[in-house]
Amino acid sequence: MYSVSFSDQALAYLETADPREREQILACGDQLATDPYRHPTILPLKGKLAGYCCIQIESLRGIYRIEEPAQEVIVLQIYLISHPQIATDTPIVGA
Repeated sequence: MYSVSFSDQALAYLETADPREREQILACGDQLATDPYRHPTILPLKGKLAGYCCIQIESLRGIYRIEEPAQEVIVLQIYLISHPQIATDTPIVGA
């Protein structure tokens, strides 16, 4: 089992999300705690973000990294899929 933590940036999004989105994000966190490598919507990222993964949560996308051997998943950023420029214009904490 992995521990899941959220960056300040991801926590800020979580705090302002509507209740339905918040529930989806927390359920996704549970999924990542079970196995952060296997889910139909997980994609390893390439280029400048190599080493990070992306998971889709309905209309949201989360960017995270896995810390081994600590077995920790760190969710760095959450954004609406309809606004992907947020992911490219906003620096990722820890990148």
